[in-house]
Amino acid sequence: VQGPEDCENARKRMGAAAALVRRYEGWSSVLVAGDFNVDPEDSGRAIYDRTDDIFTTRSFDRLCETKRGCSMPTYPKVAKRSKRLEGSAIDLAFFRGGGLWKATSFDVLEKAPQRSKNKLGSDHLPVLIELRRR
Repeated sequence: VQGPEDCENARKRMGAAAALVRRYEGWSSVLVAGDFNVDPEDSGRAIYDRTDDIFTTRSFDRLCETKRGCSMPTYPKVAKRSKRLEGSAIDLAFFRGGGLWKATSFDVLEKAPQRSKNKLGSDHLPVLIELRRR
């Protein structure tokens, strides 16, 4: 489900984001990453999901801003006609720097994990975040 139909999940995401921001208040470096199920480039996002704003107004940077942009899909699908990789950038990372750590890169690896008979793994593309000691 995408868009305003996702309002109940959006409320849960926003509640979790607010709890994390409160829990780690005062920490010098914090990384929050995961499947947020909302694409920052979804034009309707601001109407029903303010998770992004909860982090960014509390000094967290959305890390996908530092590389190719948040348009790189992490939940892929291949377009039928063009055979191009499309999808949604819903796996995000937010980092509040300072202290000993600095986020130096965020990248989406272009190969999905191989699925096996036991279906372990994810149908999302892997995200690679590099942190360096200052």
